Amino acid sequence: MPPHRISVPVLLAVLALPAAAAAQPRDAARFAAFAKQARGTGTLNFSITFKSDPNTCTQAGTCGLSGTVTTHLALRSTRALRVGTKVVRLPVHGIATAKVRDTVAGRECNDKVRIDTAGLSYTGDSKGLLLRPRAAPGDDPFATHCRGPRLADFGTAALASGRLKGIVPKIGTLRLTISASRFVKGHGYSATVHSTGRLRLTRK
Repeated sequence: MPPHRISVPVLLAVLALPAAAAAQPRDAARFAAFAKQARGTGTLNFSITFKSDPNTCTQAGTCGLSGTVTTHLALRSTRALRVGTKVVRLPVHGIATAKVRDTVAGRECNDKVRIDTAGLSYTGDSKGLLLRPRAAPGDDPFATHCRGPRLADFGTAALASGRLKGIVPKIGTLRLTISASRFVKGHGYSATVHSTGRLRLTRK
């Protein structure tokens, strides 16, 4: 009714604040407990096309560098996930392939590197649970023996993210689909980063 249209929403907003705050650790904790008993299948694909940034390359020592790195990863369903307080380490198998040109030095570099682990960060907030692929310790998806940027040069926000509205108790299966293209700058480079993925985590 019209006389209540002001007072009722205000009351609901006040009552919602403790619940939203409580949802932050609750969803993250439920996801962590689920991941400890889960196995994963699916794929993660990352690619970066980069070149030296003319405004910052002199200071960073990256002038003349350009190239691409593509990384294709498949989750290993036979291995357990390793769960930390903010990041789940996903067992994967795949290859990062780099093609880099250095016009200053007058040479090219081609390299392939095996990747065994990927990261999946998880953060509970008032909107549910935010999941984002990221580098696992020692396994940056763009790290090869060729000179070029790493994911760490731009931060994990360069990759796609996915959001779940909430994690129900005793969840059995979780599916996550991500896709994004982002233009980023950092450490003497400008780059376009593409990331896609389809993950399925199932409690065992």
